[in-house]
Amino acid sequence: EIVSAHRNNIPIVLLSCDKCGPLDKLAVENIQDVWTSEQKNTLLQYHITMDMVKDAYSYLQTLPVVSLQRYASMEDQESAVLDLMKQSKISTKAFSKNRMSVSTERASILITGAVLNAEAYSTCLNLSMLVQQTTRVEAKVVRDVGQVKEALAVAGYLVVVLSKELLKDESFAKLLLACVEGRVEEPIEIVTVNGDTSFEFPPLEFFKDLEEKGLGSDLGPRYGPRLAKAYRSLLSVLALPLSPHGSEALLAEQVREVCRRFRTLEDLAKGTKMFQVETLDEAEEAAEVNPASAVVEVVLEEEF
Repeated sequence: EIVSAHRNNIPIVLLSCDKCGPLDKLAVENIQDVWTSEQKNTLLQYHITMDMVKDAYSYLQTLPVVSLQRYASMEDQESAVLDLMKQSKISTKAFSKNRMSVSTERASILITGAVLNAEAYSTCLNLSMLVQQTTRVEAKVVRDVGQVKEALAVAGYLVVVLSKELLKDESFAKLLLACVEGRVEEPIEIVTVNGDTSFEFPPLEFFKDLEEKGLGSDLGPRYGPRLAKAYRSLLSVLALPLSPHGSEALLAEQVREVCRRFRTLEDLAKGTKMFQVETLDEAEEAAEVNPASAVVEVVLEEEF
Protein backbone atom coordinates (compact mmCIF):
# COMPACT_ATOMS: atom_id res chain seq x y z
CA GLU A 1 0.00 0.00 0.00
CA ILE A 2 2.76 2.44 0.89
CA VAL A 3 4.77 1.74 -2.26
CA SER A 4 1.67 1.97 -4.46
CA ALA A 5 0.68 5.31 -2.92
CA HIS A 6 4.21 6.69 -3.30
CA ARG A 7 4.55 5.54 -6.92
CA ASN A 8 1.17 7.03 -7.86
CA ASN A 9 1.64 10.35 -6.02
CA ILE A 10 -1.19 9.66 -3.57
CA PRO A 11 -0.82 11.87 -0.46
CA ILE A 12 0.37 9.96 2.63
CA VAL A 13 -0.36 11.13 6.18
CA LEU A 14 1.56 9.63 9.10
CA LEU A 15 -0.10 8.98 12.45
CA SER A 16 2.36 8.07 15.20
CA CYS A 17 0.86 5.91 17.96
CA ASP A 18 2.66 6.28 21.29
CA LYS A 19 5.72 7.95 19.71
CA CYS A 20 6.34 5.21 17.16
CA GLY A 21 7.95 6.85 14.13
CA PRO A 22 9.07 5.90 10.60
CA LEU A 23 12.05 3.57 10.13
CA ASP A 24 15.43 5.28 10.34
CA LYS A 25 17.95 5.34 7.48
CA LEU A 26 19.79 2.19 8.61
CA ALA A 27 16.57 0.19 9.03
CA VAL A 28 15.40 1.22 5.57
CA GLU A 29 18.74 0.20 4.06
CA ASN A 30 18.37 -3.28 5.58
CA ILE A 31 14.64 -3.65 4.92
CA GLN A 32 15.22 -6.56 2.54
CA ASP A 33 16.35 -8.67 5.53
CA VAL A 34 12.93 -8.37 7.13
CA TRP A 35 11.03 -10.50 4.61
CA THR A 36 11.51 -14.05 3.43
CA SER A 37 12.19 -14.98 -0.19
CA GLU A 38 8.61 -16.14 -0.52
CA GLN A 39 7.30 -12.76 0.67
CA LYS A 40 9.62 -10.93 -1.72
CA ASN A 41 8.30 -13.06 -4.57
CA THR A 42 4.76 -12.10 -3.59
CA LEU A 43 5.74 -8.43 -3.86
CA LEU A 44 7.30 -9.06 -7.26
CA GLN A 45 3.99 -10.44 -8.47
CA TYR A 46 2.67 -6.91 -7.91
CA HIS A 47 5.75 -5.46 -9.68
CA ILE A 48 7.17 -4.14 -6.40
CA THR A 49 10.93 -4.40 -5.95
CA MET A 50 13.05 -3.85 -2.84
CA ASP A 51 14.39 -0.62 -4.33
CA MET A 52 10.81 0.68 -4.62
CA VAL A 53 10.20 -0.23 -0.96
CA LYS A 54 13.35 1.61 0.12
CA ASP A 55 12.39 4.70 -1.89
CA ALA A 56 8.90 4.74 -0.39
CA TYR A 57 10.12 4.23 3.18
CA SER A 58 12.78 6.91 2.74
CA TYR A 59 10.05 9.27 1.56
CA LEU A 60 8.11 8.64 4.80
CA GLN A 61 11.01 10.13 6.75
CA THR A 62 10.39 13.52 5.09
CA LEU A 63 6.71 13.75 6.06
CA PRO A 64 5.21 15.54 9.09
CA VAL A 65 3.87 13.25 11.80
CA VAL A 66 0.62 13.55 13.77
CA SER A 67 1.07 12.21 17.29
CA LEU A 68 -1.58 10.09 19.00
CA GLN A 69 -1.15 8.89 22.57
CA ARG A 70 -3.45 5.88 22.90
CA TYR A 71 -3.68 6.19 26.69
CA ALA A 72 -4.41 9.92 26.60
CA SER A 73 -7.73 11.49 27.53
CA MET A 74 -10.63 11.70 25.11
CA GLU A 75 -9.97 15.41 24.60
CA ASP A 76 -6.33 14.84 23.65
CA GLN A 77 -7.20 12.00 21.29
CA GLU A 78 -9.87 14.11 19.60
CA SER A 79 -7.30 16.88 19.10
CA ALA A 80 -5.04 14.36 17.36
CA VAL A 81 -7.94 13.32 15.11
CA LEU A 82 -8.55 16.96 14.20
CA ASP A 83 -4.86 17.37 13.33
CA LEU A 84 -5.05 14.22 11.21
CA MET A 85 -8.10 15.56 9.36
CA LYS A 86 -6.33 18.86 8.68
CA GLN A 87 -3.27 17.03 7.33
CA SER A 88 -5.63 15.03 5.10
CA LYS A 89 -7.38 18.24 3.99
CA ILE A 90 -10.71 17.01 5.34
CA SER A 91 -13.11 19.62 6.65
CA THR A 92 -13.24 19.63 10.46
CA LYS A 93 -16.18 22.02 10.74
CA ALA A 94 -18.90 19.45 11.45
CA PHE A 95 -16.62 17.40 13.68
CA SER A 96 -15.56 20.41 15.77
CA LYS A 97 -19.16 21.31 16.53
CA ASN A 98 -20.05 17.81 17.67
CA ARG A 99 -17.05 16.78 19.71
CA MET A 100 -18.02 14.18 22.27
CA SER A 101 -15.42 15.01 24.91
CA VAL A 102 -17.01 16.86 27.81
CA SER A 103 -16.34 17.93 31.35
CA THR A 104 -16.69 14.79 33.44
CA GLU A 105 -16.99 16.23 36.92
CA ARG A 106 -20.63 15.09 37.14
CA ALA A 107 -20.69 11.95 35.03
CA SER A 108 -23.75 9.81 35.77
CA ILE A 109 -22.35 6.78 33.92
CA LEU A 110 -18.89 5.40 34.65
CA ILE A 111 -17.23 3.05 32.17
CA THR A 112 -14.18 0.88 32.79
CA GLY A 113 -12.43 -2.34 31.85
CA ALA A 114 -8.84 -3.43 31.25
CA VAL A 115 -7.87 0.21 30.75
CA LEU A 116 -4.13 -0.52 30.95
CA ASN A 117 -4.53 -2.34 27.63
CA ALA A 118 -4.63 0.08 24.68
CA GLU A 119 -7.21 -1.92 22.72
CA ALA A 120 -9.54 -2.32 25.71
CA TYR A 121 -9.12 1.35 26.65
CA SER A 122 -10.07 2.40 23.13
CA THR A 123 -13.17 0.20 23.35
CA CYS A 124 -14.14 1.95 26.59
CA LEU A 125 -13.65 5.38 25.03
CA ASN A 126 -15.73 4.49 21.98
CA LEU A 127 -18.45 3.04 24.20
CA SER A 128 -18.54 6.20 26.32
CA MET A 129 -19.03 8.34 23.18
CA LEU A 130 -21.82 6.12 21.89
CA VAL A 131 -23.57 5.87 25.27
CA GLN A 132 -23.39 9.63 25.71
CA GLN A 133 -24.69 10.17 22.19
CA THR A 134 -27.59 7.79 22.79
CA THR A 135 -28.64 8.90 26.27
CA ARG A 136 -27.53 12.56 26.23
CA VAL A 137 -26.24 11.90 29.73
CA GLU A 138 -22.65 12.44 30.73
CA ALA A 139 -20.43 9.34 30.65
CA LYS A 140 -16.83 8.96 31.77
CA VAL A 141 -14.11 6.34 31.43
CA VAL A 142 -12.47 5.82 34.84
CA ARG A 143 -8.95 4.44 35.02
CA ASP A 144 -7.99 4.51 38.70
CA VAL A 145 -9.33 4.62 42.24
CA GLY A 146 -8.84 8.40 42.49
CA GLN A 147 -11.21 9.01 39.58
CA VAL A 148 -13.73 6.62 41.11
CA LYS A 149 -13.69 8.44 44.45
CA GLU A 150 -14.34 11.75 42.69
CA ALA A 151 -17.30 10.37 40.74
CA LEU A 152 -19.08 8.05 43.19
CA ALA A 153 -21.27 10.72 44.76
CA VAL A 154 -23.09 11.44 41.48
CA ALA A 155 -22.67 8.30 39.36
CA GLY A 156 -25.64 5.96 39.08
CA TYR A 157 -24.14 3.25 36.88
CA LEU A 158 -20.86 1.45 36.34
CA VAL A 159 -20.44 -0.16 32.91
CA VAL A 160 -17.73 -2.85 32.83
CA VAL A 161 -16.34 -3.97 29.48
CA LEU A 162 -15.32 -7.62 29.84
CA SER A 163 -12.18 -8.72 28.01
CA LYS A 164 -9.52 -11.41 28.17
CA GLU A 165 -7.47 -11.40 31.39
CA LEU A 166 -9.61 -8.62 32.89
CA LEU A 167 -10.23 -10.51 36.13
CA LYS A 168 -6.47 -10.91 36.63
CA ASP A 169 -5.89 -7.17 36.25
CA GLU A 170 -4.97 -5.79 39.68
CA SER A 171 -5.77 -2.21 38.69
CA PHE A 172 -9.29 -3.22 37.64
CA ALA A 173 -9.73 -5.19 40.88
CA LYS A 174 -8.85 -2.10 42.94
CA LEU A 175 -11.24 0.03 40.92
CA LEU A 176 -14.10 -2.47 41.29
CA LEU A 177 -13.59 -2.73 45.06
CA ALA A 178 -13.62 1.07 45.31
CA CYS A 179 -16.96 1.20 43.47
CA VAL A 180 -18.60 -1.63 45.39
CA GLU A 181 -17.32 -0.82 48.88
CA GLY A 182 -17.59 2.93 48.39
CA ARG A 183 -21.35 2.69 47.90
CA VAL A 184 -22.72 0.29 50.52
CA GLU A 185 -25.96 2.03 51.52
CA GLU A 186 -26.82 3.03 47.94
CA PRO A 187 -24.98 0.53 45.72
CA ILE A 188 -23.95 1.63 42.27
CA GLU A 189 -25.72 -0.40 39.57
CA ILE A 190 -23.39 -2.49 37.44
CA VAL A 191 -23.95 -3.16 33.75
CA THR A 192 -21.60 -5.57 31.95
CA VAL A 193 -20.85 -5.82 28.25
CA ASN A 194 -18.75 -8.51 26.59
CA GLY A 195 -16.37 -6.64 24.31
CA ASP A 196 -14.03 -9.55 23.62
CA THR A 197 -15.02 -12.94 22.20
CA SER A 198 -11.99 -14.49 23.94
CA PHE A 199 -13.29 -13.55 27.40
CA GLU A 200 -14.09 -16.67 29.42
CA PHE A 201 -16.11 -16.81 32.62
CA PRO A 202 -13.85 -18.27 35.33
CA PRO A 203 -14.38 -21.70 36.94
CA LEU A 204 -15.09 -22.20 40.64
CA GLU A 205 -11.41 -22.91 41.27
CA PHE A 206 -10.59 -19.34 40.27
CA PHE A 207 -12.79 -17.94 43.06
CA LYS A 208 -11.45 -20.38 45.65
CA ASP A 209 -7.89 -19.41 44.77
CA LEU A 210 -8.85 -15.74 44.84
CA GLU A 211 -10.37 -16.06 48.31
CA GLU A 212 -7.26 -17.71 49.70
CA LYS A 213 -4.50 -15.72 47.99
CA GLY A 214 -6.04 -12.47 46.82
CA LEU A 215 -4.68 -10.87 43.63
CA GLY A 216 -1.25 -9.40 43.01
CA SER A 217 1.04 -7.69 45.46
CA ASP A 218 -1.34 -4.99 46.70
CA LEU A 219 -4.46 -7.14 47.08
CA GLY A 220 -3.11 -10.01 49.17
CA PRO A 221 -5.00 -12.70 51.14
CA ARG A 222 -6.77 -10.21 53.43
CA TYR A 223 -8.56 -8.82 50.36
CA GLY A 224 -9.36 -12.24 48.91
CA PRO A 225 -12.91 -12.79 50.29
CA ARG A 226 -13.93 -9.21 49.51
CA LEU A 227 -12.59 -9.38 45.96
CA ALA A 228 -14.18 -12.76 45.30
CA LYS A 229 -17.51 -11.40 46.50
CA ALA A 230 -17.18 -8.36 44.21
CA TYR A 231 -16.29 -10.55 41.23
CA ARG A 232 -19.23 -12.88 41.86
CA SER A 233 -21.55 -9.89 42.00
CA LEU A 234 -20.05 -8.52 38.78
CA LEU A 235 -20.44 -11.79 36.87
CA SER A 236 -23.96 -12.41 38.12
CA VAL A 237 -25.11 -9.66 35.75
CA LEU A 238 -25.97 -10.87 32.24
CA ALA A 239 -23.36 -9.39 29.89
CA LEU A 240 -24.64 -7.80 26.71
CA PRO A 241 -22.67 -8.25 23.47
CA LEU A 242 -20.47 -5.50 22.08
CA SER A 243 -18.57 -5.77 18.78
CA PRO A 244 -15.79 -3.12 18.84
CA HIS A 245 -14.84 -3.89 15.24
CA GLY A 246 -18.41 -4.23 14.00
CA SER A 247 -20.25 -1.92 11.64
CA GLU A 248 -21.59 1.44 12.78
CA ALA A 249 -25.17 0.15 12.51
CA LEU A 250 -24.40 -2.94 14.59
CA LEU A 251 -22.63 -0.94 17.29
CA ALA A 252 -25.49 1.57 17.45
CA GLU A 253 -28.01 -1.23 18.00
CA GLN A 254 -25.84 -2.93 20.63
CA VAL A 255 -25.36 0.33 22.51
CA ARG A 256 -29.11 0.99 22.45
CA GLU A 257 -29.58 -2.39 24.16
CA VAL A 258 -26.98 -1.43 26.76
CA CYS A 259 -28.70 1.89 27.41
CA ARG A 260 -31.99 0.14 28.10
CA ARG A 261 -30.35 -1.09 31.31
CA PHE A 262 -30.20 2.51 32.56
CA ARG A 263 -33.58 2.89 34.26
CA THR A 264 -33.12 6.06 36.30
CA LEU A 265 -31.30 8.35 33.89
CA GLU A 266 -33.89 11.11 34.02
CA ASP A 267 -33.10 12.01 37.63
CA LEU A 268 -29.37 11.58 37.06
CA ALA A 269 -29.42 13.82 33.99
CA LYS A 270 -30.73 16.72 36.06
CA GLY A 271 -27.54 16.62 38.10
CA THR A 272 -29.38 16.89 41.41
CA LYS A 273 -29.18 13.27 42.55
CA MET A 274 -26.50 12.63 45.17
CA PHE A 275 -25.50 9.30 46.67
CA GLN A 276 -24.10 8.42 50.07
CA VAL A 277 -20.44 7.46 49.74
CA GLU A 278 -18.42 5.53 52.29
CA THR A 279 -14.73 6.32 52.46
CA LEU A 280 -12.36 3.51 51.56
CA ASP A 281 -11.04 3.53 55.13
CA GLU A 282 -14.58 2.95 56.44
CA ALA A 283 -15.11 0.10 53.98
CA GLU A 284 -11.84 -1.58 54.96
CA GLU A 285 -12.61 -1.14 58.66
CA ALA A 286 -16.03 -2.74 58.23
CA ALA A 287 -14.52 -5.68 56.37
CA GLU A 288 -11.83 -6.19 59.02
CA VAL A 289 -14.38 -6.09 61.86
CA ASN A 290 -16.30 -9.01 60.37
CA PRO A 291 -14.21 -10.56 57.57
CA ALA A 292 -15.97 -13.91 57.85
CA SER A 293 -19.29 -12.46 56.71
CA ALA A 294 -18.05 -12.06 53.15
CA VAL A 295 -16.80 -15.64 53.09
CA VAL A 296 -20.06 -17.04 54.42
CA GLU A 297 -22.04 -15.16 51.79
CA VAL A 298 -19.86 -16.53 49.02
CA VAL A 299 -20.30 -20.09 50.26
CA LEU A 300 -24.06 -19.67 50.42
CA GLU A 301 -24.12 -18.38 46.86
CA GLU A 302 -22.15 -21.41 45.71
CA GLU A 303 -24.54 -23.83 47.36
CA PHE A 304 -27.54 -21.98 45.97
